[in-house]
This record gives sequence, C-alpha cells and structure tokens, in this order.
Amino acid sequence: MDYNFKIEQRDGYIYAESSGHETLENSRAVYESIIKKIIEWNCNKVVYIEGFENQIPISEVCVLMDTIFKEVKTAGLKVRFAFYDRNGDHDAVNLLSESLAGAQGINAKVFQNEEDAIAWIKAC
Repeated sequence: MDYNFKIEQRDGYIYAESSGHETLENSRAVYESIIKKIIEWNCNKVVYIEGFENQIPISEVCVLMDTIFKEVKTAGLKVRFAFYDRNGDHDAVNLLSESLAGAQGINAKVFQNEEDAIAWIKAC
C-alpha cells in the first residue's frame, strides 16, 4: 500500500512527516531519506511526525532500528531526534525504540505532541 512522506529544512532543524500504510520497506525508505538529508543539509536535529495508520510488528521494528542505527553510526552522525506518533496506540513500541536508540548512543526522544517535539529540538 502507499504512504506519503515529506521532508523540509526549517529554522535549524529538519522536519519530516509520514502518513498512510506502514510497511518495513516504507519505514526504511523514510529513515534513509532522513539520513540522506541530515548529511546533505549538514543538520543533525530532526523532528519526525509519524502518521501511519498501522504499525509494523515488533520484530520488524527491531530489524528497522538495527539497520538505521548501523547507518547512523557508519556515517558518524551525532543526531538529536524528536519523534511524535499521531497514533497513540503505538506508544509502547515507540518507547521501546527510544530505549534502543539510547542504548546505541543516539539521542532520540518520543513526545506526546508535535509542539513539545519541536520545542525540545529548538532548545538545544
């Protein structure tokens, strides 16, 4: 199924947003696009707003996170990543992803609303 993704550079950070149907491939494409823009725009602060109507199984989330963490480390990126999921039913898995990121030395935080995510990014 299809998904939508947009990414733009804002005042001091990258803003990315997705919606539609989530698959492992869609999510991987989203995160790879974000990593490319981090490098291209030389900007290590990201606000990602996820609006997928569903969530991939936890086993696929773990595969996705492992792949993304390796890409971030291989590129030598020091990223500050604010994440907000519009679907509150996804909170438990998102908090697991936050913990996995922290264990890998990646500064990622899950927020309950977009405004707090943006405020956290702007505060650093």
